[in-house]
Amino acid sequence: MSIGTKNTKNQGVAIVLVIFIVALASILVINLTYSTFISTRTMGMVERGLQAEYLLKSLLNFSQVLIKEDKNKFDAYQADGWGVFALNPRVPNEYLGLTDQSSEIYLELIPTNSKLNISELESIIALPNSSKPEPLIESFDHLFTELGFEDKLSEPDNKKVAGGKVFSIREVIGNLIDWQDRDSKSFDTPYATGSESEVDKKYITNKKFGFFGQLATVPGMTPRRVNAIAPYVTTHGSGESTIRGININVASDQVLLSVSREIDETIVESIRSHIESDGPFESTSDINNASILPPGFAVGSTFNVQSNSFDIYAKIKFGLQRAYYLKARITRGRSGTMPRVLYSIIY
Repeated sequence: MSIGTKNTKNQGVAIVLVIFIVALASILVINLTYSTFISTRTMGMVERGLQAEYLLKSLLNFSQVLIKEDKNKFDAYQADGWGVFALNPRVPNEYLGLTDQSSEIYLELIPTNSKLNISELESIIALPNSSKPEPLIESFDHLFTELGFEDKLSEPDNKKVAGGKVFSIREVIGNLIDWQDRDSKSFDTPYATGSESEVDKKYITNKKFGFFGQLATVPGMTPRRVNAIAPYVTTHGSGESTIRGININVASDQVLLSVSREIDETIVESIRSHIESDGPFESTSDINNASILPPGFAVGSTFNVQSNSFDIYAKIKFGLQRAYYLKARITRGRSGTMPRVLYSIIY
């Protein structure tokens, strides 16, 4: 082999070696840069997550103070108390010391007895020979009918326990009772009929619903139906102390219409006009004296004018990043004490 050929071969090897070293160095630099980017991004997300958590907890504390310091004896959506946050307004960033104007903060306070309490169905006893439905069964029948359970929301339920069946309003209400009552028999009356005896008992709680999401486990409560009732229905666990009766001062039009078939849109409009002109109702006697409801209407067992528990919904969003949410429930204690947090979830 000539010397020239040998030198050419050595040069070729050297070039390959240089290319390999450069490629390896490039890979190491790219990997280091990517690792640094991921580490920075992860630290930023962790920092944002911690910031969101503390801000949401601050909103919960703020809600407790609002309820505690509210000077209105009779609960209503008024601008000088917690009611200012009843319609889910955006909270000014400076309230929480945020200087980043791309951040968004929302807070909503809703009295739990502004909605129909589905947990109260647990106490209904099957009376097969009853000539008329229980008032609460009638309320949910009216609500589900108005929301279109048997037309636009009529669809198969594909939960394992439901087997693709389309459940009528009568069957849904019966299942809501069966999933809460203490016995192991299917609820069966001319106005509601359940499925407890037909399904595996491991799917049935036989106790009051502790939170709203549990409604999705009930046969007939499809996702679209659950979403449809969310603005009008609440659940109370067995350990919660609540005021019975719908708070007439804060209930929505649809809830007022669902309370009784004796209440129509004209009556609801009169209720709204009275509250706007004369202020919130101050007692059940005040409701009677307004002469708005039909003669003989059972005001005392249907309505109330105060609330002692509130659902708190809060949202924090930093620019284009993901949003963080808080859901909580607080209840008033004795006069002058801070409302108690029954539960809180950050997600």
